[in-house]
Amino acid sequence: MALAEDRVGVRVFLVARNRASADELQNLLKADRFIIPVGETTDSSQAVREVRNRLPDVILVEVDALPTPGLQVAEELLRGFSNFEVILVADQSGLGIWRDALRLGVADFLVKPLNAEELGRSVRQARQRLLEGRRGSRGVAPSPGPAPASAGRLIVVASARGGSGKTVIGTGLATLSAQRWPDQVVLVDLNLQFGDVDLLLGVESAHTIRSLKPVLGELRRDVVERVLQRTPQGLLVLLAPTQVEEADAFNPAEIESLLRFLKDLYPLVIVDTASQVDGTLLTVFREADEILMVTTPEVPALRDCAKLLRLYREHRYPMERVRIVVNRRGRDALFDDGHIQRTLGRPITATLPDAPQVVAGIVNSADPITDFSGHALATQLEALVNHLSARMPASLIEGQAETGKRPRRGLLGRLVRR
Repeated sequence: MALAEDRVGVRVFLVARNRASADELQNLLKADRFIIPVGETTDSSQAVREVRNRLPDVILVEVDALPTPGLQVAEELLRGFSNFEVILVADQSGLGIWRDALRLGVADFLVKPLNAEELGRSVRQARQRLLEGRRGSRGVAPSPGPAPASAGRLIVVASARGGSGKTVIGTGLATLSAQRWPDQVVLVDLNLQFGDVDLLLGVESAHTIRSLKPVLGELRRDVVERVLQRTPQGLLVLLAPTQVEEADAFNPAEIESLLRFLKDLYPLVIVDTASQVDGTLLTVFREADEILMVTTPEVPALRDCAKLLRLYREHRYPMERVRIVVNRRGRDALFDDGHIQRTLGRPITATLPDAPQVVAGIVNSADPITDFSGHALATQLEALVNHLSARMPASLIEGQAETGKRPRRGLLGRLVRR
């Protein structure tokens, strides 16, 4: 989706720490045809004077700028002017710098190494923020209020094979849940190499799980909320990295820490996983309260699902947490439910119909599942949410009831009305 500023270009001024860094950042800026570099300085003490004559929309300031530190430069610029946005760029991050950036109200905080796509997106979003008059408020998801007294519930959507429809199911469940409980449901894209949650939800942001990497050992609520994105249905989303190689930056212990932190903050955390067995998947399995194992009713898919279930058993994870979801079940399916259950050794929790037109709308146009209310796929997903909600923290349902709001349409709403 093109932003309004793309039609006229974004004027960018750069405050760099040295010549080499200035050249590096300028090359990245020039790779975006909608960005217009209007000047630079490697003497940060001259930044305020230079900016007066250049009329930029966005100013990039390196934290390590000299002789005046970048944070001080950003503060002086934001205090003295109101007609541009500031983006801070650092070689490394830490909780202290994050807090200072939040306090200043900068449009974004980026950590090197950067690529042209990430930098360009951040610049364009900063310009859009300026046009909308949101300086100082950042595009951060609103606080969902006090965290529940008990830890939230972690639901994992997994599959042994790509192409099973796992991400469509995960985003659908998360969206329907968030429609009922706005700002209380988090969807985490842990397909760290090839995550597509952003495409299916129509969410675009320079903030991804990579943004949390420097502070995973000292997470705080305000830092996490800065990175989460919010959909119109009230779903909070933690996106996968934008670059394949960034997946290697995360170890299982960090993933475990992040998931536990999110469960302490939000009543419902849904995780979309990669279709590969690695440390991340095993960590997610270990932390899960429930696992939706998605398969399709074909021989290769069922065989691979059985292999993944066997691996799960070998690690001595509780089998009662696993729910089998059969997706794309057509009228001409070769195997009936009984055959599938015998093959997998587990009962089927949900059977979802083959719905190519609905899936095409979700995948290709980012149409939310809520646009297809009444369709068989949406109805079955609502029924699955209904099943999962029976195990939700009581504080979530009670908190919704106390608001006095009329429950939203669907099976989940009818559950709460009882």
